[in-house]
Amino acid sequence: MIAHTDTPKPICQENLPAVSGSIRVLEAKMFDLYVWPRAQSKSCAVRGQGHVRDLIAVTPVWRSRHGNSLRVIDSVAFLPDDFKNSDGNPLLDDSSLDPFLFAAYPAALEEILEEYGLMILSFDLVLNILENDLARSTSIVKSHFTSAEFHCRISQLLLEIEDEDAEMSTLKGLAILPLRNAEWVSANSGTIYLPKTREIDIPADVDIRVLDLAVLASEGRKALFVHLGTVEPSVNAVRSAILANYSLPYREMCGESKSHLRYLYLTHKLHHSEDGYCANRVHCDNGHTVNPQEKEMYLPSINPYGPEGLLGRTGNSQGMNILLMHSTYLENILARPHSAQLSWREWLSTSFGIRGRLSLVALDGKSLSNSWTYVAGSRPGKLLRLLEYLRRYQRSELRHAADIIMEIRSTDATKLCNMDLPDNCRLDETYLPLSNLQNLCLRFMEEDEPFPFLYLEEGLTDEKNILQVDLSSQRLPGREG
Repeated sequence: MIAHTDTPKPICQENLPAVSGSIRVLEAKMFDLYVWPRAQSKSCAVRGQGHVRDLIAVTPVWRSRHGNSLRVIDSVAFLPDDFKNSDGNPLLDDSSLDPFLFAAYPAALEEILEEYGLMILSFDLVLNILENDLARSTSIVKSHFTSAEFHCRISQLLLEIEDEDAEMSTLKGLAILPLRNAEWVSANSGTIYLPKTREIDIPADVDIRVLDLAVLASEGRKALFVHLGTVEPSVNAVRSAILANYSLPYREMCGESKSHLRYLYLTHKLHHSEDGYCANRVHCDNGHTVNPQEKEMYLPSINPYGPEGLLGRTGNSQGMNILLMHSTYLENILARPHSAQLSWREWLSTSFGIRGRLSLVALDGKSLSNSWTYVAGSRPGKLLRLLEYLRRYQRSELRHAADIIMEIRSTDATKLCNMDLPDNCRLDETYLPLSNLQNLCLRFMEEDEPFPFLYLEEGLTDEKNILQVDLSSQRLPGREG
């Protein structure tokens, strides 16, 4: 029996039998229980000290943080500072392993107890604790409520494991990488990608495994994931993965589709191969998805000579069925990444064939568009103003399209003149209501005699030019007299 004294005595060979039989009584005498090892200093050179160490090595006389029974010395360790949280508790604990000494043991004893075989916290033990935590439904590592400081501290500790260390293979086998689909995977499970390329977010629903963006707010955590082999994907790889979605039955929601197009737009100048968008389908305002290269689709517009302004329902016409790109695509429009880049609307038009304005030419490029035919029949007063507006953008296209010019000239003009005309009156047989022509008619024609003056709901801004513009040496519809 070891008496309770103010000065603890060393355990020497002569009192060894008493140690094994009575050390448990010290559990009730807290002072002796936690400070008696100080007496076992290096200066204790009594004969038989080796036997003391041997006995202490195999005798459960040490109290752990969670245990109700005593432990042998090589099964417990002091809690090191780099594994403590701000409250002085372990960053990660494991009551089943229970590897740490009770907190009442003075830290000054660590060096002395190491002589007796005290376990030193190793990366093997840390990884064992980490693995057990990841397996729990109440995992601290996986919890959304765990602090950023915790993740930073754990990451800094694990970053000390080098590639050549034996523990690295264990670390890479632990599912500590959170993906944005809420799955947790190991570095050994395959290539994991960072969620950005060139600081551009990789869109959702791309068939590559991407880290959760939120976890990278901590630079230390990002450094750990990179240390484990996480890489930034190439722009070409992400673009290819996006386009591969469109070779399958289309299932993307409108928001996902927008994020796909956003990435393609922002990386348009960064990729090094030609992409084909011929299979891409986008959402229309009617809830359907359409390939713009198979059916005419328009960007929404407030222009009075845009699709909504001319082809929509009015009091006098039923309107024409038109496909408009869903307005979601035009919310929070992206700024140009640089001055040489096309605008978002321009890129949608040039890359996907989504029309930014009405066209004189049909999608096949061989005939007049349905919109031209509709306006000629249902909104005739707008036709020449539409022609004047569109030729600014299609002049070069029309210059090499003699057949289209002939079709324009041959457009039925019976509704364009606001009077009874022969059924076979064509556009190139009509006249603009210029003042000199009107005066001549008043002078030489009967009052009720019809003359094919075009009826204009609103004047042309350049009446002379619309008649005289030269397309393949032919004159545009109409003549001066």
